[in-house]
Amino acid sequence: MDSRIAVLDADMVESRSARILTGEHRIYSHAIAIVLARRWRIEGRRVVED
Repeated sequence: MDSRIAVLDADMVESRSARILTGEHRIYSHAIAIVLARRWRIEGRRVVED
């Protein structure tokens, strides 16, 4: 699942924060399902889905 957001030259803190929050809402249930199913591992400093 892609969680990237666009970083625009004209961004203000508020507009970028709003896009980040929208992205977080989109992937939240997927992230919870991964944790509950224990389908994750740590690679270096990243949590990766198995």
